[in-house]
Parts: sequence; structure tokens; C-alpha cells
Amino acid sequence: MNFPYMEQETLNLLNRLKIDIASVRQKVERLSGGQRQAVAIARATAFDANVIIMDEPTAALSVAAIDKVIELIRELKSQGASIIIISHRLEDIYRVSDR
Repeated sequence: MNFPYMEQETLNLLNRLKIDIASVRQKVERLSGGQRQAVAIARATAFDANVIIMDEPTAALSVAAIDKVIELIRELKSQGASIIIISHRLEDIYRVSDR
């Protein structure tokens, strides 16, 4: 495995999506809830997905973490991704939805 290449590609992806994580070598279990959600979303986009389905992406997150996930969703939209959100939090859906 080419670990330096994988690390650089991960850094590029996190930077492109404006995800702030101290180190790509940090274990996910040590990340905050919002950071874990951001990593999960980044993984979905790592394979150049055109459509991303999110099931309750803001459930069980703090208000600050919710805002970061909403910003990440907006960033993905600006990069051309189509996103389907399933959520009981209608206010989050209204913040990012086109229709």
C-alpha cells in the first residue's frame, strides 16, 4: 500500500470539502460527532459520487456540528453533487434544499 499517496489524497479531499481535522492519521473514534459525519460524507464523495443520499445527517449532533454539516452539504452542492436528505428535522432540509 502506498500510504504517503493515500494520505495526500485524503488531505486533498478534506481541503476540497473544507473539512477541518487535525490529522488524517487521527482515529475516527476520537473525532467529534460533526467531524465523524463530515468524514462519512467525504468518504461518499471520494469515489466521485454524483448523487449522495443522507439519512438523518444531523441527528444527535450539537447545534455547532449541525451548522458545519449544513455548510458541507452546501459545499457539495456548489461542486455539482445532487443530494437527497432524509430527515425529521425539516428546518435543516429547508436550509439546504432547492426543491
